[in-house]
Formats: sequence, C-alpha cells, structure tokens
Amino acid sequence: MTADSAYRPLLPPREAARILGVGLTTLRKITAEGRLPEPVRISDRRVGYRPADLDEFMRPSAPSTGSLA
Repeated sequence: MTADSAYRPLLPPREAARILGVGLTTLRKITAEGRLPEPVRISDRRVGYRPADLDEFMRPSAPSTGSLA
C-alpha cells in the first residue's frame, strides 16, 4: 500500500469495477469468492471499496490475483 492510498476515499462498486476492468456482476462474484475483501458498509444501502484493496488485488505478486473470469 502506498502512503497516499491509505487516505483515498472509498470507491462505489461501479468505480471499483471500472478500475478492475470488470462488470458489477464479476466484482460481486470475486468478492463473494473471497478473492477481493468485502467492501465497507457506508449505510444500509451503500458500500465502498478501499482503494488499497483494489491495488493489492491488481498487484501481480498478490496471491489472490489470477483470472477474473
């Protein structure tokens, strides 16, 4: 995690999916499989993904990376 990633705001699911290059359904699937940490619950109806979690998922050396499909 970079120093600035600790202070970035939470990302809505649509933005997190765009950054990862996947659709919302795939984002939910990889989260449910435990390959991406659960998002932070902001309210009863809203969640946000931590940018650092997305950074870790996209890092080639991370054990949870691999095929998104």
